[in-house]
Amino acid sequence: MNLYKRFEKSRYYQVLKNIKPFQDTKRFFHKKLISQVWELHGDVILRQMFDILLKEYNPTSIVETGTYMGYTSGYLAKRFPQIPIYTCEVNEEFYEKAKKNLAKFENVKVIHGSSDKILNYLIDQNLLGERPLFYLDAHWENFWPLEKEIKIIAERLNSAIISIDDFKINGDDRFRYDKYEDQECSLDRVIPNINAENKYNLLFPNYGPEEAFRKGINHSPLTGYPIIFQNLPEFFGKIKSLKFVDANFVDKSSFMEYRKKVTGEKTSLQNVLLLKPGVFIDHRGAYTEIFNKKNYNEIFKVNGIPDLEFIQDDISVSKKHVLRGFHGDNKTWKLVSCSKGEIYTVILNCDKNSKNFGKWQAFILSGKNMHQLLIPPKYGNSYLVISDDAVYHYKQSTYYNPADLPQFTYRWDDSRFKVKWPIDNPVLSKRDLLD
Repeated sequence: MNLYKRFEKSRYYQVLKNIKPFQDTKRFFHKKLISQVWELHGDVILRQMFDILLKEYNPTSIVETGTYMGYTSGYLAKRFPQIPIYTCEVNEEFYEKAKKNLAKFENVKVIHGSSDKILNYLIDQNLLGERPLFYLDAHWENFWPLEKEIKIIAERLNSAIISIDDFKINGDDRFRYDKYEDQECSLDRVIPNINAENKYNLLFPNYGPEEAFRKGINHSPLTGYPIIFQNLPEFFGKIKSLKFVDANFVDKSSFMEYRKKVTGEKTSLQNVLLLKPGVFIDHRGAYTEIFNKKNYNEIFKVNGIPDLEFIQDDISVSKKHVLRGFHGDNKTWKLVSCSKGEIYTVILNCDKNSKNFGKWQAFILSGKNMHQLLIPPKYGNSYLVISDDAVYHYKQSTYYNPADLPQFTYRWDDSRFKVKWPIDNPVLSKRDLLD
């Protein structure tokens, strides 16, 4: 490369650069060099890994999103002309260039538009087959379709292999990854959108630029990428056992154990939300994140509820047929759940100034579903243990001090409310029996 730069400064170059045959030759080699750099980033390890995956997996289709100029799709089309390739680009200028660059490949279809809509279309038309392979691009400036892409693949396809371009390799700063403003291309965009019912395995690259690029060849920076296997545990085991894979990749399947973020659903009661944390279950047991201030407040905000600060946690343990409540006060927000056993819980509007006073809704909370209820002030909460025993957990936005914040209590069978309970003679405290 230094030799060529010296040549550019010579008087011979100054003469040749104005001659059209020389210009055409230079343009040809420049285009060829650029395409080689952009074809899977010129990374020979990544290319060899794709060769292995495509030969061993024998995919029924390849999908590239954010194709840019179409260089990677062209590279794959040359090597695997028998596999249909669908590639898309949202930027109109790049779409036209990619379409021109890929026109010679009969197995490539270039599509203009948003990748999430295109993925749904390809699935609706049954064009992907049973073994699709995806090479996804995370974003175009502030447009990030990656989350929708992952969600579509997770929910609509049984199995797939997924690689993502310009991806953050946790704990390895050798690999460049995409950032835009305060957003980055990482597992944080993947994990919340995968399906908890699927089985996932993950490989991260584990090599440096000296292995990835040929000496003396100008190349792009070493770029990170994951290889995600969806519902392919046996195939993953086969690939992982290969000597080349063992030498250049590391199994990070444990990173995929953290399931999607908590989701929130409105109920028939104003500002009462049903929250469903992700539950991960395997041969060891189960894992659930039961509170994350950032994620929960995002859900609250969407539903018109201000950020909440929970400052006290309480647990009660009760035996079968114990019924507690209705209890509440006029200031406290509560986030309640059942971490062990199963309860039948009823939330009651106790605001006497509300037209909905006395309106109620029943829910099942259990250690299996890990569902939670957000209960606003002026609502009463009551629950019946329907398992042998139960552990009831609740977070509160105020400190419990009846002297400063009086509690209200309504009987579980108050005739005004007509609450339907699955029991006639529950076990009650003196407070709940008398009030």
